[in-house]
Amino acid sequence: MPSLKSKPGPQPVSIVLEPVSVDIQGAANFIGTSVRQMRTLVYTGEIQPIPLGKKHLFLVDDLRAFVKARRAAA
Repeated sequence: MPSLKSKPGPQPVSIVLEPVSVDIQGAANFIGTSVRQMRTLVYTGEIQPIPLGKKHLFLVDDLRAFVKARRAAA
């Protein structure tokens, strides 16, 4: 009697896409601070948002660089 086991086929691939930019709430969550603190960082020029209509977006790469710079300065 032939075996009922099937041959292993291609395994599914899981791809995680990371956003290129986030809104102010996402940026605050990303760096672990509040929206109010994010607005202060924008006001003082420490982080530059990208205006898109009425929204302001923050590049994830810029947020990473900001955290890395703060870490190096500490």
